[in-house]
Amino acid sequence: MIDLGRPEPTPEVTCSSCPRARSIVAYQRVGPLGPLVPPPKPPRGVVKKQPGKSALTRRLREIEAEAARLRAQLDELDQGRSKPARG
Repeated sequence: MIDLGRPEPTPEVTCSSCPRARSIVAYQRVGPLGPLVPPPKPPRGVVKKQPGKSALTRRLREIEAEAARLRAQLDELDQGRSKPARG
């Protein structure tokens, strides 16, 4: 407490801040003098709405088209490897 710039009381002095205390027996910060205000609660996350059937159907068509395109690319690569090298 002295490092914080607080004065050092003499132990024989009675405490006038608290009527229950008769004499100062310790001089150390033990916590806040009043009740702590609880920290504010974090905002709740936005609940994502389930996509509709039409949106899911459209997304499925797009993914299937992408899969078909990738399969075609793989077939082209496989056919290119099976051709004998000319030279």
